Amino acid sequence: MKASSNAGSGGSNSGLPRMDLRPMTAKTLRTVTPLRVAGVLLDLFSRVGQRSPPNQSKTEHIRFISIAVSNYNEKVRWGLDLLENHPKSPVYYTEDMHPPAFAAFHSVPASKDQSSQAPMVVLPLPKERAVWGSDTILREICSDPETVNLYPAAIKAKVQALEDELGTRLGATARCWGYSILFDKSKKHYATASKFLTLQCPRIEQLVFDRMMDRGLAKGMVRAMKVTEFADASEHEIRKVFDEMSQALEAAGGDYLMGSEYGFTAADLTLGALSYFIIRPPEMTPFLLPESETPPVMLRLGEELRETLAGKYVLKMYQQNRPIDSQTGVIDLKKVDQNRVPWKEAVGAVTILGSIVYGIILSATKA
Repeated sequence: MKASSNAGSGGSNSGLPRMDLRPMTAKTLRTVTPLRVAGVLLDLFSRVGQRSPPNQSKTEHIRFISIAVSNYNEKVRWGLDLLENHPKSPVYYTEDMHPPAFAAFHSVPASKDQSSQAPMVVLPLPKERAVWGSDTILREICSDPETVNLYPAAIKAKVQALEDELGTRLGATARCWGYSILFDKSKKHYATASKFLTLQCPRIEQLVFDRMMDRGLAKGMVRAMKVTEFADASEHEIRKVFDEMSQALEAAGGDYLMGSEYGFTAADLTLGALSYFIIRPPEMTPFLLPESETPPVMLRLGEELRETLAGKYVLKMYQQNRPIDSQTGVIDLKKVDQNRVPWKEAVGAVTILGSIVYGIILSATKA
């Protein structure tokens, strides 16, 4: 598969879906009533935490703000897991997991109102700063020859070009294709959509997302991602990419996209991560619904593509190159409990209510 010189710039990919990236801002989150109400509830009943270092050598913490089931976010998660697992790396991370749209309540303040995008990472002190966009983040954290380097110097430009192209031709199309099924006009998959899109998220976010989905949220997501216009083209493009990637693997000897000389690179990782909810590697079970709860049309495309050389390669990458929990055989979630019981606020409310009741009783007694 040859990387297009127009990858990521519109050129030959102009007929593919592109997300409306006009960011939400702090003002938007404060002034749009449904978002303001959601923000109050999320602030009361969820929290942000930080894991304890897994060992004494891990001294630098990265905060990872994610849309939990997003394929672009899995790309960053994979890179962070490689980094945390490397014995020479001082980095460990904590993932804040959210449904679509709700990550903005965290990414907007973390970026000082510069972006509402997820994935976003907050890099450690002394140069604490927010970085967003899966390509940008992966290049920032996985380019160190001493720890994890997914961009070998001799082929860096080639790897990045293919990474960019896959972002548009596979990442965006996989997302569009998935939403076209989950958010079809019949609404028959709305319950499935809500359950899938809130996997691993705080309970309050699961509840609020479910309530908002049929009250404009689903329509807004469909409009922003141009799902209706590009659904058919997206499915066609996904098949085309897997055919081209299969040819590229065969030409490279079948082991890695860039050949065995360079091994596993960001191009390989990107192919695997961006197609995970189509190919359904068992290592990704925490971010997949059981087959019995997944629309059959989604399963059929996965079954078809798993038979291709590229599909088999994705499964092999998850088996051989994706860090997992040795006890469970699935990826290890680097998170803390994000659920919060607002005891302080509850006690305050009860105290105020008690004072009011006491005042009423006292007034009645004096009367």
